[in-house]
Amino acid sequence: MTLPVADRPSSPSARITGFDFARGVAVLSMIAIHVQRHWASQETWFTPAGQVMALAGGPMAAPTFMLLMGASLAWSRRTNTRALVMRGVTLLAGGYVLNVFRGPLAIAAGQAMGLLGPDGKVGPYDAWWVLTIVDILQLAGISLVIIAGLRRVLPQRPAAWIAVAVGFVVVTPLFAGIRFGQPIPDAILAILWKTAPNTYYPAFAWATFPILGVAYGMAVRNAPNPSEEIRRWAIAGLGLAVIGGVAVWIVAPGQIDADLFWAMPIWLYPGILGLMLPWLGLADWLARRFGGSLPARFLNFTGRRVTRIYVIHWMIVAWGIPVVGYLALSFWPMWAAILAVVVLAHLVAEGSLRVETRVRAARGAPRTVESG
Repeated sequence: MTLPVADRPSSPSARITGFDFARGVAVLSMIAIHVQRHWASQETWFTPAGQVMALAGGPMAAPTFMLLMGASLAWSRRTNTRALVMRGVTLLAGGYVLNVFRGPLAIAAGQAMGLLGPDGKVGPYDAWWVLTIVDILQLAGISLVIIAGLRRVLPQRPAAWIAVAVGFVVVTPLFAGIRFGQPIPDAILAILWKTAPNTYYPAFAWATFPILGVAYGMAVRNAPNPSEEIRRWAIAGLGLAVIGGVAVWIVAPGQIDADLFWAMPIWLYPGILGLMLPWLGLADWLARRFGGSLPARFLNFTGRRVTRIYVIHWMIVAWGIPVVGYLALSFWPMWAAILAVVVLAHLVAEGSLRVETRVRAARGAPRTVESG
């Protein structure tokens, strides 16, 4: 009997190092943009370097991370419904635990040290705003639950998953924006689509990327030559880039901002995929060509520990605002701060891994490899 590609046993050697490379670039881009948008002055945002940072920290970061989350399931041994749902619920809950630490607790600590005023506001943010943020961990958790349900009814063929991803793009706008006028139902709906200003990654608009990622991972894993399959998707992405460029020029020339990016209207998908798929092709080539170099090894380390580093960097950024100041740094201090956060986040991640390994060894538990 031939097993569907997503259910075949895999081995660690089957990893596509280009995926880790791209994830590493994505999380470093996220760190850079978050440091800039919370610690650096708004003048830095509109410099040429700031615009490049916005591109890297936007279309080249979160969409790439979400697509690769779905793609990586093709190499995972734990893709049964229970495992995916439990992992999804853990990520969803973890997103709100992170909100507690980077919101109410960070603000309370800043007030206790006399670094924040009695209202606890940091720019537009207060404790409730941060506590209820819908961020990428919430999106990842809900997406895994959706994928778990789809795996029970869809054939494990890329075409079926591509069709569902397109269906999400087409159908979501019909429901987006629905509200009941009641706090609790509306708070739940804000997770699904962007009905609140602190909903950064509404699940129904953004679940398209991990669902498409499942198809991408199946196609790559099932291909006789995975790199050639990645290249074919990259070429298709170039076609989407042309379509996306025309769509942007017609609908919103020069008007792409963060809010529009988070809302992800239907006409923006081709442009995002048109940037992302060729980039993944380039990342695969770079990882194979320069995989032994120090920068590549660093990016691969980052890509394999992306969730851990993502959480740690947000703790540093949030708890650092009372100390550094909100939007207080000029251009060159901003870059020094970005480097400091990257180094510190990696040191803490490496230290936490060592502690975890020792605890597991003391308990006699098998050593695990973190995949993000």
